Amino acid sequence: MMKTNANKELRSMAGNPLFFPVTGLVIFLLAGSVFFITLRTGEYNGALAALIIVWGYCLLYGLADLSARFNFAVMTAMIFVFLLSRPVIACLYGQDWCYWSDSTICRSMTIILLGQIALFCGAFYIEGLAGGSEIKHTAGTLRNEAEIVRGLRFALAAVLLFTWTGCMAAQMYSYLSLRNYSYATMYTGLAPSVPFVFSLLSTIFPYVVFAYLATMPGKKASLIVMSAYILTGVPVFLLGNRTSLISKIVFCTVYFFIRNKLRVNTGRWITPAIKTAFIIMVAASVLFLGVMNYSRADKVASLETSMPIGVDFFYRQGTTFDTLCQGLEYQNRLESLPQAVSYTFGDLIDYVKHNRLTRYLFGADDIGTKNSIKIVEESNSLAHRLSYVCLGEAYYLEGHGRGSVYLLENYLDFGYPGVIWFNFLLGMLMSGTVAMMKRGRFLLNLILLTVLSKVFLIARSSSSSFLLFLVTPHFWIVVLGVLLASRLSVRLRSPSEDKSAVMLRTGRRRNVIGGETDRELFVKDNR
Repeated sequence: MMKTNANKELRSMAGNPLFFPVTGLVIFLLAGSVFFITLRTGEYNGALAALIIVWGYCLLYGLADLSARFNFAVMTAMIFVFLLSRPVIACLYGQDWCYWSDSTICRSMTIILLGQIALFCGAFYIEGLAGGSEIKHTAGTLRNEAEIVRGLRFALAAVLLFTWTGCMAAQMYSYLSLRNYSYATMYTGLAPSVPFVFSLLSTIFPYVVFAYLATMPGKKASLIVMSAYILTGVPVFLLGNRTSLISKIVFCTVYFFIRNKLRVNTGRWITPAIKTAFIIMVAASVLFLGVMNYSRADKVASLETSMPIGVDFFYRQGTTFDTLCQGLEYQNRLESLPQAVSYTFGDLIDYVKHNRLTRYLFGADDIGTKNSIKIVEESNSLAHRLSYVCLGEAYYLEGHGRGSVYLLENYLDFGYPGVIWFNFLLGMLMSGTVAMMKRGRFLLNLILLTVLSKVFLIARSSSSSFLLFLVTPHFWIVVLGVLLASRLSVRLRSPSEDKSAVMLRTGRRRNVIGGETDRELFVKDNR
């Protein structure tokens, strides 16, 4: 009963258009004042408490209308896991977490505070711009569209099976080649190269998955495809790389919530049984990953701290906070390296400058992706540069690294204004995704799903990593293939029908995937 009343209160708050603007302004002003006063006086635990109040309010905003703001809630949770969990847990256990210079502590916490507030403001702005969290439906008008989409799904399913086989072969090749080596070997030049054909299929496979899911298939078909997608992350997970598998699971969870909100072609996707299974899975995963923190580094799975293993897991994930502080602490040493064009857009710049076509046409250097002095000096990768500076040349070349932090990249490039604007745009993306997908435009859905497959781990990654696919040929090969399949389906239809009307939306043409009439059009297809 208490849980039901709490849910009703949250929904009531979400329905009041003045609640979050007024309370948000009050809380941000009060908590912000306490934050900056305690920073100035050196009471860093007080500043951390004020920061947690701001973060908790933002999380409450997401939970108040979870079906519409699930993306925002997940992003807010990830910020805690990677950037706030370590100082919070250390503070609660009486451990020292302020072992950096005063300037570094003040700047790092200010960056996180401004980033979180800007993320909230971006989400709130786009939600208000869209007319609230309710989604405006785009009605479809084409009665024969279901047949076109059904044909596309059949073609995509065949391509899925083919590329999945190649992807699994590539992952198993890597696993069998590296299973007797240390985890760090994956990031050195000693790692074996996967055969080109398997590597190509492995690269294309995720985009085919997102293309299939962008057609809004039924629940059962979606589960099968997502299970195959998650399975491809298991081999490298067994080698110690958790990021790939975790990002896949997060994406599939987000897709479930999006489909539950859209309600296209099916009823509810999130049932009480699924909620229970999800909670159990999360708890089990935290415990398992907590043990893996030790086993992947060839350590005995026994705690080095007095913390329970679940708490210890979050404490170790919070090492990204230390990465942020290291970047600020060693800023002068980073600036002594060959000048980078931009860390924020580094992934995009490096790909354009050093991809295979650029190397062939203009003789550009191949800087590779493994740890090397060449990639430190010639790339715009903060992850490699910071790892080289912090860990030292010898340890870095053994394959070890610190990773990157998108907030740090924004700050090093553009200062505090860069942190604010980037997170404002990120908040807009988190809040506006569902509304944009409801428009039923295939290409837009495909792009958004691909973004969502990468963006939630941005707190411990580079700023432009989730946009890199837009400049890679593999993504556009899949897009071109889908459009050609659509055109072929149209040409095979009766000449008397309006062929141009049933093309997937590109430019001004309209596709009704996800439109209101889908509920009728897809009933037969999803039985």
